[in-house]
Amino acid sequence: MRIAANVVASIFLIPQSTKLGSFIKVLAPILLNFDWLIIQILRYPDAMSFVMYSTTWCGYCKRLKRQLNDLGISFEEVNIEEVPEAAALIETINNGNQVVPTLVFSDGTSMTNPPAVEVQAKLATLA
Repeated sequence: MRIAANVVASIFLIPQSTKLGSFIKVLAPILLNFDWLIIQILRYPDAMSFVMYSTTWCGYCKRLKRQLNDLGISFEEVNIEEVPEAAALIETINNGNQVVPTLVFSDGTSMTNPPAVEVQAKLATLA
């Protein structure tokens, strides 16, 4: 799973002053966290699954968790304050910001602070 890190390491030899170098500067954080994301997806292989990235103090997270529980939707939760790789992943998804709740689905797509009904509709497409 260290392939992404090796690719990033070799790519940094490209001068960042070039257009390709600028593109790589944006792409590098995604590649660095790709291994961690793949491991998470492999840990939870259910086709209708997702991981909710949250914090303990986030009111939006608490609301969404309560609504999903009321709908009978189960999910895995990761606290980004306890898992640095998760925080970095959330930053790459949300343009450098640690916005929670962010959900990452088994198909690799994500939603940031979605209504519970949108999550339910997304899960229906994964079935």
